[in-house]
Amino acid sequence: MILRFFKVLIVVTIIFLYFLYICIKIISINRSCFICFNLFTIKI
Repeated sequence: MILRFFKVLIVVTIIFLYFLYICIKIISINRSCFICFNLFTIKI
């Protein structure tokens, strides 16, 4: 049960970090992270 929780937590953390990485790349290109964040909040 606890292991399962940790696995979920790790996956969520990885997804979030990956999203942040993409977001930062987008910022460096055209500074449209706000759209990026909106898409992310819609997915949640």
